[in-house]
Amino acid sequence: MLKMKICQHFGVDNLFDEDSKEADKDSIASVRNAVKIHDIKRLLIFSGLKNKLDATKKNNIILMETHAYLIAGEKRCLWHEQVRYQPKGSQNPKHVQRLIELLPHNDGLLQWIEQS
Repeated sequence: MLKMKICQHFGVDNLFDEDSKEADKDSIASVRNAVKIHDIKRLLIFSGLKNKLDATKKNNIILMETHAYLIAGEKRCLWHEQVRYQPKGSQNPKHVQRLIELLPHNDGLLQWIEQS
C-alpha cells in the first residue's frame, strides 16, 4: 500500500512497469531504484506520509502501538528489512500475533494508509 501511495505521490501509474514509455524510463527508473526497499521508515518518507503518521498516531492508540512494533526501533520492534530471512521462531509469538491483529484493525495502519 505504501508503494501505491508513492506512485500517487510521484504521479506515476506504475513504478515497476518495465514497459513504460521510453521518455519516462530514466526518471521512473531512478524512483523505482530508490523504493525497491522494504524499509517502512523510508517508504513512509517517499510516500509523503511520515509527518502525517507522526501527528495522527498521537490520537490513535492502534496506530501508536503499530508504530512501536514496526517503526519505533524499540526492542519490541518486529519489522526490519532482514526479518524476512530470520529463522522461524526468532520473533516473540505474542508480538507477532498482536501485530497481525493491529494491521487490519479499523483504526489500523492499513486503513490509515488507504484513506490518507
